[in-house]
Amino acid sequence: MIILTVPIATHKLPLDLPCGGTVTEDKPHKLLIDRRGALFWDGARIADAQLPALLEGVRNTPMGTLHLQTDPETRFERFDSVLGTVKRAGVERLGLVGNERMAAN
Repeated sequence: MIILTVPIATHKLPLDLPCGGTVTEDKPHKLLIDRRGALFWDGARIADAQLPALLEGVRNTPMGTLHLQTDPETRFERFDSVLGTVKRAGVERLGLVGNERMAAN
């Protein structure tokens, strides 16, 4: 008998998130991924090709903040792809919106 073990393949995208506190910017930009994977920037639909330039604007704004909200029906692969684009753009002030219902009571 031969027993073979294989480590589980994992995918991780390191991300530094804020640990509470107050946001000092009056109005953060909001990026929404709808259930079909379409992107919306501050309520207006955008193409994937527009996202890097918009993210650069957030990165270059002092105290620029981005809130990312994803519909619960969105495929994880789409969320992961968009989050990777945000990370590569160098956005450091990022908040994930819509997870409040999962907060510990």
